[in-house]
Amino acid sequence: MKFSNFDASLKTLLLHEGGYSHHKKDPGGATKYGISLRFLRKQQIVSGDLDKDGDIDADDVKNLAFKEAALLYREEFWDKMGLEKIEDLRLASMIFGLSVNMGPKAALMLLGKAMDRSGTPISIPPKLSSSELTLINSLSPSSLLLAYKIEACHYYRSLAVKNKNLEGFLKGWIKRANSY
Repeated sequence: MKFSNFDASLKTLLLHEGGYSHHKKDPGGATKYGISLRFLRKQQIVSGDLDKDGDIDADDVKNLAFKEAALLYREEFWDKMGLEKIEDLRLASMIFGLSVNMGPKAALMLLGKAMDRSGTPISIPPKLSSSELTLINSLSPSSLLLAYKIEACHYYRSLAVKNKNLEGFLKGWIKRANSY
């Protein structure tokens, strides 16, 4: 049994996440390597105050080093979600990438909908249990990936419909969802 690989998934993620940006319509605020100001503040990560000025702000995101971003991704997403136990690298990478972009709760909810679409109804909690991982690994990765892409595209379109400020992000989100 071959399990997925964090480093390969991180490489895939970084095809969609770039350097520093601070788009006024991005609800995450300032972002670098896909790590947003909103994420740093929400996690209340003490190490998020990279410039040691007593607060976590856009300057801290700007100062984020790649190694720090990779460590945050590993600890706060990959390890917490148990993604190393997903056998198919493409599927693990997609769950990881969507979790970073939309949050783990939404990404796993969509995975559950994709499994339901594939004929395997399941309710997935924020961390995948061993029985859920076994079930996921028993399914056809290609079929599950296709269903997951469909669910992600529906989700992104609904976000853009609900919030017109997000319409400018839709093309990139759809490209992301279909890239796995």
